[in-house]
Amino acid sequence: MSGCSTRSRSGGCSRSAAGTMACRTRSGDYAASPAETGVALFGPASSLPASSRKGRNRPTPTTTSGRGLCRAIARDRIAAMCNLYNLKVERWEYLDYFQAGEDACNELEVTKDYAAPGKPGYVVRMDAGQRVLSTMKWGFPTRKPRKRPARKGEMPFLHDWWTNCRNLSSNMWRPWLLKPEHRCLVPFSRFAEPKAVADRSGPGDTNWWFTVADQPEPCFAGVWKVDQDHDRVYAFCTTEPNALVAPKHPKAMPVILMAEDHERWLSAPAEEALPLVSAYPSQLMSVA
Repeated sequence: MSGCSTRSRSGGCSRSAAGTMACRTRSGDYAASPAETGVALFGPASSLPASSRKGRNRPTPTTTSGRGLCRAIARDRIAAMCNLYNLKVERWEYLDYFQAGEDACNELEVTKDYAAPGKPGYVVRMDAGQRVLSTMKWGFPTRKPRKRPARKGEMPFLHDWWTNCRNLSSNMWRPWLLKPEHRCLVPFSRFAEPKAVADRSGPGDTNWWFTVADQPEPCFAGVWKVDQDHDRVYAFCTTEPNALVAPKHPKAMPVILMAEDHERWLSAPAEEALPLVSAYPSQLMSVA
């Protein structure tokens, strides 16, 4: 399976330096997970509690908009409470580390030092049995009507970008999680969770930063699909936080894969791959 939609054209690959990947927004992640509800990973969504079936439980936005990146996020209609993660290596280093080839379907470039939901990011996926490094938009979009008439050049609707998947039984995520060809790796250098106001030392001290000590190029467990409006898009899984993350952000943390589990996530049947959706060992991480 090539992964190119009929709307895609072959094109060159981005040569820009990797940037900062950023910000979680309307994800629906805070619906109860299968572990919380006692429902098997492959159980029908109708067996979940009503709140989980909706898959739309959203965190209450904070009242502060933050600085820098969060201001940019606000311009993109994204909730002020944001997660962000950094990419601090060159693109060619990902090609080398993950032993991946160039994706002929790439049309997007990662040109900034951050990416907000709806903006381009890097993923590693399988194409015809080989790993390729792809550029896609971050988040699975859903349409909603505008509150005012569209201006010239605007779409008649807006998008919510659902960037994390937590409820594995949700119909938004389940079809793609079940297919190995639609799972992907999302590389990162460190990820952030917002600090409570009482923990901040000053105006710029807005986040806790978490790093993985035992991997040179860690990655999140992701999924991707082709969207009718935005071509290829991706998201990554979250789960219950470990002992290091929980005191800072008790709702969830990203699913970080062990290096030896990359191939399993990309290629194994769902019953073998989905148990990898779990918290990374806290003793292998640090926070600052």
